This record gives sequence, C-alpha cells and structure tokens, in this order.
Amino acid sequence: MAKEIKYIVDGRYVDALGKDLGPVEQENPEPEQEGEGTAKPRTRKPTEKE
Repeated sequence: MAKEIKYIVDGRYVDALGKDLGPVEQENPEPEQEGEGTAKPRTRKPTEKE
C-alpha cells in the first residue's frame, strides 16, 4: 500500500481527496522553519515619504 500523503490545511491534516484526518499534533515529524514571513504574506511598511 502506498504511503498516504497528508496536507496541512488551517492546522488540520487533510488527505489527497480532501478528507479531514484530524488536527495537527504539536509534535511534527518535519519541523517547519520558523522565521519572519513564514506562511504569511509580507506586508509593506510605509516609508517616511508616505
């Protein structure tokens, strides 16, 4: 049997067919890289001229 592919959507696991597999646990086998701008759109800061 092929390995089940999981996607993370809004903090929940979802399989390839969109079936909800439950909430994402705190312990992630693949830790996400932390840092500014991770999974967030960057917002432009207004400059002094504005």
